[in-house]
Amino acid sequence: MGWTTKPEAMAPGLASRLVAELARLDADDIAAETMGGAELAAIGLEPPRTTLRVFGAATEGSGEAPELAKLLFGVEQGDQIFVQVPGRETVYRVRSALAEQVPITLEAFRSRFLAKEPPGDAGAPDATGQPAPSGEEEEGFALPAPSDAGEAQEERP
Repeated sequence: MGWTTKPEAMAPGLASRLVAELARLDADDIAAETMGGAELAAIGLEPPRTTLRVFGAATEGSGEAPELAKLLFGVEQGDQIFVQVPGRETVYRVRSALAEQVPITLEAFRSRFLAKEPPGDAGAPDATGQPAPSGEEEEGFALPAPSDAGEAQEERP
């Protein structure tokens, strides 16, 4: 089985491409070794503009999916986007073209990465048997690893 997303299904092939892009992600530059709260807020990292999480397959017994990757995305400035890895003080700059391959906002995720399905009853199962999204607004999203048990969840910072 390939990569899956929940609660909202991504368009076919996009989840795999997203994970591949994240695996190849390299910073173009280090913006700062450390920043204060006001500086992080000014570049959209306090709180983060977007949190992207990738989960592995749920483990036998516990049912919990391990977090494989987590990135915090800030604002786009010029031709670069500010990115931080949780638990590290360093703030990186990556090319803004990344936004074409990785949804750095919830709006981009919903407009360019979700499968286009005809309107239906909220909560009714989709083609994969998963409940349709409730339409509740969130500020982050996650992507699970290949597995029937993996689960993507939208989260608030």
